[in-house]
Amino acid sequence: HPDKTTTSFNEESLICSTLDLFFAGTETTSTTLRWALLYMALYPEIQSKVQAEIDRVIGQEKQPSLADQDSMPYTNAVVHEVQRMANVIPLNVPRKVTVDTNLAGFHLPKGSILHTNLTSLHMDPNEWAIPDILNPKHFLENGEFKKRESFLPFSMGEL
Repeated sequence: HPDKTTTSFNEESLICSTLDLFFAGTETTSTTLRWALLYMALYPEIQSKVQAEIDRVIGQEKQPSLADQDSMPYTNAVVHEVQRMANVIPLNVPRKVTVDTNLAGFHLPKGSILHTNLTSLHMDPNEWAIPDILNPKHFLENGEFKKRESFLPFSMGEL
């Protein structure tokens, strides 16, 4: 008798997964790097501070590693600030409401499709001291890297 095994893996899911990897991994990274190069050219004083921190922490002799990140708060702040300013995914990808929800006085029925405007979040003057200018201090507190709840370059929640 025929095999009744069911699977969600098919050609369509393979194509969707491949596109997710391309857009979520490749495109976002290359876009961030292009903006970082532009901002480093436009803000040579920031570029100099990043270079000095890289030279001090990593130097010329060793390969960089993720373990170096905690010792590089300024560089980490600059990368985050570049992603905030670059607006890599300005309107994000559509999200589906998984349960009936009330948000800010609006009823969102289960199954509704939402598009979030990350640009408005990343340029909100109530959240960012100087929203229109590259300012690594947005992510620094007493010289240490500071995470910000209002920083969501790739949004949040499930696809």
